[in-house]
Amino acid sequence: MEDQESRQAQMLHYYMKEWAGEDFVWASRDFLQKGRKSPASLWAREGKQEPSEIFLDSYEPERLHTHVDFLELFYVHSGRGVAFLEGTNYILQKGDIFCIRPGQVHANFPLEDLMIYNCIISCAFLEEKSGLPTDGLMPFLHLTGKTLLEVENIYEDLLLERERQESYYQHMMQSSAERLCVSLLRFQAGHQTQVGHRRAITPLLEYLSEHFATVTLEELARVSSYNASYLSRLFRETFDMSFTDYVNILRVNRAAALLRETELTVEEVGLEAGFRSRKHFYDMFRRHTGTTPGAFRDEGYGAK
Repeated sequence: MEDQESRQAQMLHYYMKEWAGEDFVWASRDFLQKGRKSPASLWAREGKQEPSEIFLDSYEPERLHTHVDFLELFYVHSGRGVAFLEGTNYILQKGDIFCIRPGQVHANFPLEDLMIYNCIISCAFLEEKSGLPTDGLMPFLHLTGKTLLEVENIYEDLLLERERQESYYQHMMQSSAERLCVSLLRFQAGHQTQVGHRRAITPLLEYLSEHFATVTLEELARVSSYNASYLSRLFRETFDMSFTDYVNILRVNRAAALLRETELTVEEVGLEAGFRSRKHFYDMFRRHTGTTPGAFRDEGYGAK
């Protein structure tokens, strides 16, 4: 309990003013390169805050953090990664958009080079100056078709206005933020099947985050009261990957954290992460990191 409270106290808490000054809306294009620190981690390091990093099943961690007084809408433009949100891991892919509310603990990690578009909106603007219906936004959606293109164009407008800062740019950014929220709400209304999938899968991801080392599809079906064939389809339709692929990513992430943080042997790391054969561990680790477990540790990611 004391360790948990200590980590909570050390966690980064971001304020709107630190990013946007007096503006109500702010936008960025963040490139999270595999093997490099994320923009948020670099920003925190360059500042004077020195909380200890919290490693969470990832090759290269962003610092775990919360927002105090703003809403964040981040969109995955390209690449693949893992989003840690309120204790649950979500696989990121192009077209995903997340709504992060104040106080929610989260961080993003690249599995490969990852490009994220960000829009943050101050709570003061939401409460006092706008009719933005953000309460109805789902925590995450996978955009397709016309809406995907529309949302990308809105982010480009936000980024252009922020970069140029011409007359009345704040008003233009506020207008774009409202367009973004309305586009997402319209997409939700027209894609209730997908929204239903997302609601159904969230508690399953929470279970997998705790039991990935030993879980099977049959076990997940038993504890969730869904049948195995439905779960298999649910993972395919939600993440464009199989249940097995999803679990293997979580296991590789755990193995990477153990290689970085502990002095366990490579074989012990594989077993602890849930791999029952050395060959399978090496094959999966190389597929998702581009290197072997031993090389990963030798390159300086291992325990100090």
